[in-house]
Amino acid sequence: MIDDYHRSFKHKTGKLSLAMVSLSLIILSGVCLGSLAWYNFNRENTQLAQHAKRHVLSASQHSAAVIHQYFNDLKQLVSLIANDSGLSVAYLAQDNDALKSLQTQLKPLVPGASQLRFLNADKISADANASVPLTEACVYLVQQAQLKKQTLLDIHGAPVAHIDVAAPVIDSSLKTSQSQQMLGAVLVRLELSQLNKRLQMLGVKGYLEIHIQAFGKVNTVARFGNPALKRGRFFATQAIANTPWQLTQWIDVASYPSFGQHSWSIWLAFALGVAVLIGAIGLFYRMLHRRVQQDQLMAINLLGDIQRGELSDHYPVALRDSQQNIAQMVHIAQSLIRMGRSRYAAKSDATPQIGLAPVIESAEASQTTSTSQTQADELGGDELLDGVIDRPFTS
Repeated sequence: MIDDYHRSFKHKTGKLSLAMVSLSLIILSGVCLGSLAWYNFNRENTQLAQHAKRHVLSASQHSAAVIHQYFNDLKQLVSLIANDSGLSVAYLAQDNDALKSLQTQLKPLVPGASQLRFLNADKISADANASVPLTEACVYLVQQAQLKKQTLLDIHGAPVAHIDVAAPVIDSSLKTSQSQQMLGAVLVRLELSQLNKRLQMLGVKGYLEIHIQAFGKVNTVARFGNPALKRGRFFATQAIANTPWQLTQWIDVASYPSFGQHSWSIWLAFALGVAVLIGAIGLFYRMLHRRVQQDQLMAINLLGDIQRGELSDHYPVALRDSQQNIAQMVHIAQSLIRMGRSRYAAKSDATPQIGLAPVIESAEASQTTSTSQTQADELGGDELLDGVIDRPFTS
């Protein structure tokens, strides 16, 4: 009968358990912590991206200002050479030896200059086969400088670009600009490495390109820095003041301590949070599981006491939530035992007493009464439990 009851109960057992609840809590809490970490990570990345854009914009503005100042410095130095009084005297006297001497003396005034040439106003033409080649771009630059009567600068050359600065040499002895005679021109050439040195000296970082738009196309005339940084998404373009060029600069955000140094801390905090969460829920599960087992064993002991017809004075409860249930079970157990005794007493009264001895000793009668009372309790408990187990199980 009991086996049938156990089989019926087994088929109706629920699938929920403390272990499943604890695991569900761990997964749910982990998802919540992960979502929070992902939100903070994305928010930090957005903030860093905005900071990076502001930084690269500021960096490009600084670089454009550095290049503009460098070009102005070059033009001022070449203008000083072109306005040298001894140079105009040598031109007027057509003294080639004096011009060569001045060329040697004045070249150090332009740091990093690779060439310094004095050109006659009537003998300026392209000559690619000369010992010092004069390209068409150089001729055009010199002609524009003489036409505008101002110092001009250009970046050109192939396959290696360079910087050319041209300034007109004018007879300064004449007072009016209309009557001033164009004597020649000063042409100074510098390698782009000189500009790169200036950029590095002033702390310009990243990868830079100088562009010019001509005939509907954008041509790159100079490059500085590590080209691998060009793959980055943080760049800015700035116009170089008073020039036809534009500067585009890419920065390496990883080289700045303000970028990317907090992302790992978010995931570390997430990992620590998950570890603490697993430990806390695991400890809670073990504590709760132990107390549930204690209350379950207490209920089993109570059922055993009911079957024996002897109830204890105290049934300790581990969980406060189980206290009311255990109290109800004890109350039901007391009722069952009283009912069992009453049923056994009723059966004893209905049984005929035949062949009994007329006189029983009082001590023997007392012992018989005690034994009968115990048998009544056990029998009553057994019969009542049998009645409960015989009933169909309902959840």
